[in-house]
Amino acid sequence: MEQMCRIPTDLLRGDTAEILALAEGNWGIPKFEVDLLRAVCPGTGVIVGIIDTGIDDTHPDLRGNFLASKDFTNSGSGAKDRNGHGTHCSGTVGSTNPNIGVAYGAKIVHGKGLSDGGSGGGNGIAAAMRWCVEQGATILSLSLGSSGRDPAIDAAGQELTDKGIWICCAAGNSGGGTSAIDFPGRLPWAISVAALDQNLNVASFSSAGEGIETSAPGVNILSTRTGGGFQTMSGTSMATPFNAGLLAVYRSCLMLKAKPIPTTKGIQEMLNSDSMDVNIPGVDKRTGNGAIWPRLLLNNLVDAPPPVAA
Repeated sequence: MEQMCRIPTDLLRGDTAEILALAEGNWGIPKFEVDLLRAVCPGTGVIVGIIDTGIDDTHPDLRGNFLASKDFTNSGSGAKDRNGHGTHCSGTVGSTNPNIGVAYGAKIVHGKGLSDGGSGGGNGIAAAMRWCVEQGATILSLSLGSSGRDPAIDAAGQELTDKGIWICCAAGNSGGGTSAIDFPGRLPWAISVAALDQNLNVASFSSAGEGIETSAPGVNILSTRTGGGFQTMSGTSMATPFNAGLLAVYRSCLMLKAKPIPTTKGIQEMLNSDSMDVNIPGVDKRTGNGAIWPRLLLNNLVDAPPPVAA
């Protein structure tokens, strides 16, 4: 039976006055020292697919990296974003403004798998995932979830992961008291992302449970707003595109350096060594291995020195 997925609940939205008081950009970019990786390559040559509520492709910070969008919801408004969630997530991945977009050198495609109201069926989401990959996306960002497992999304995720696609999924916003994170983030092929605040503490709303791989900035994240301008939003929905953008930067660096592109399993294993430990020491049910960290990822881009002659 098809499962309805939705935007994770308890998102916090900020108005212009709050934005001006909070920050001039996405605080996670300097906090995570993303420029250390972007100095090698800022996402160039990588396409990221966002599955969400649509996109405002006329936004000045998005149109330069926007390639294509398609509606899979039959919502009546096409692939345009009448909700705001999809435009915000798209900006975090690939705004051309380096203070907003983590992978400002990458291109983005948007499969509208969630309706204007923020929910969507598994068949439409699965079709949007496959369509994004058909457009050239090698990384997908899914800021959506459900308490139930959907066979169509599961099949699409496994199929695409087997083809080398990295799929980032929101852990959910049901808080630390729960024992389970959202589907599809709970599935083995997903890179499940929890949310952190500016002090690198796990957000109170971020779900807990087995299956979380990593964490990323997800509180008071400034990004693009439908109709122009910017707004802040909070949620694992915001942490997921940050992680997807960071992986896009990393993938572009690997491509530039002619390094092998790891599988999803390889990325998950890499998180064991290339993460900054946050929350409590070691692997935990709130942040997994911690937070994927650009300074540590740089080690994978450096050629090993030649052996010393005997």
